[in-house]
Amino acid sequence: MALDEKDNRPICFNEAASLLGDRVRPSYATWWRWWRKGIRGIRLRTIVIGGRRYTTVSAVQEWIAKVTAAANGEPAPIRTPARRERDIVKAEAELDLSICENKLP
Repeated sequence: MALDEKDNRPICFNEAASLLGDRVRPSYATWWRWWRKGIRGIRLRTIVIGGRRYTTVSAVQEWIAKVTAAANGEPAPIRTPARRERDIVKAEAELDLSICENKLP
């Protein structure tokens, strides 16, 4: 699944709840618990901006996939050292880009 730019923008826990549809709308406290304690040892990735905690669409999708795999008895995907290095390079490039875009003339 290809990720859009909107998949990586910060969303609050209430917005994240709307991703799951109308029938399942976990409360803010539930999202908080998923971040702090997780399910089956798998914690939701979050970020803090201005003292408030946020997550992303891609983090929620990744977390759901991992929790589902764990519930089905499948082994958790292991990130290889090569994959870790690629992720680091990608994150550093995104950080450099965002810093360059935010510089004042």
